[in-house]
Amino acid sequence: MLTEFETEVLDDKVPVNTVLVSVFLKKEEFSTVSDLISVLLLMKSRLSFANEKKVSINSIKGIEKIILEKRKKLKLIVKSLNENKIDIFFHPIINLASNRLEHFEVLMRVIENNRVIPAGYFINELYENNLSVECDLKVLEKLREYREILGKFGYPVYINVSHRALGSLFYRDELKKTLKLLEKSNVKVNIEITEQVLFENFKILEIASRELNFSIAIDDFGSGYSSFKLVSELVKRGMLSAIKLDSSLVKNVVDDENLIRIISLISFMAKVFHVKTIAEYVENKKIVEILEKLNIDDGQGYFFSKPVPIDEVEKIVGKFGNNYKRE
Repeated sequence: MLTEFETEVLDDKVPVNTVLVSVFLKKEEFSTVSDLISVLLLMKSRLSFANEKKVSINSIKGIEKIILEKRKKLKLIVKSLNENKIDIFFHPIINLASNRLEHFEVLMRVIENNRVIPAGYFINELYENNLSVECDLKVLEKLREYREILGKFGYPVYINVSHRALGSLFYRDELKKTLKLLEKSNVKVNIEITEQVLFENFKILEIASRELNFSIAIDDFGSGYSSFKLVSELVKRGMLSAIKLDSSLVKNVVDDENLIRIISLISFMAKVFHVKTIAEYVENKKIVEILEKLNIDDGQGYFFSKPVPIDEVEKIVGKFGNNYKRE
């Protein structure tokens, strides 16, 4: 985290390749590893943006408030895991040309006092405290629980997998079991992986895809790790089914010609490789019209629907479906 910072040396002719950081903390002030990580990240931020070479904890305003908020979020996710308050919601992905349902993205939610809390609320605490695998396992558990309902409609589903889950042998075994059970129920499961995870875990993902027979959608494409070579490699191995445009490219596309050009390039590349394109954050009709002109295949966003619980999936299928199996 600290390698980009300037450092003071006695002789400016001496090159500095290593930064030694000393942190002095009172034990009683930090009850969890998450608290300590929070402080270090705040120190990093202060040093980076203020162009300072030294920073003290006392100089960071509101640190106690931030730590208390992070503790609150950590407590929520741990409690939800222990008390089985994790559920999954389903966000429809709609074909922009036909306005028909293509598939669902599965999203983790916490149900607390009749409130639905998205995973984004506590995502940082989840990763900082190594709880991502437990949450990913809960998603698989819920998918198995809902497989008969999903099987009535027969639409594919995409699930997000963290890099830590990819590296877990136990998770991969549970994923294999889940894929087989849902396949028997006529539900195809594919995997969404962020660009960063692809870069850092390509080999293990290739092995898992070959063993478990799932295809991949690159999530958050264009958010900073894009590589046309990587896309080419995935296509060559028959692993890639879709590219999901990052929300940062889509939400401001109406007012930014540069974003239009970027999306146009991604769309052209996808067509060359025969890979589908999915735009996240489709919030209004104007965005839909622009994306259609740019030959983007599918859209996902509140313009079509919010993520819905399992008991509202039938309504979505009734509104957008083209192969709903009515009994």
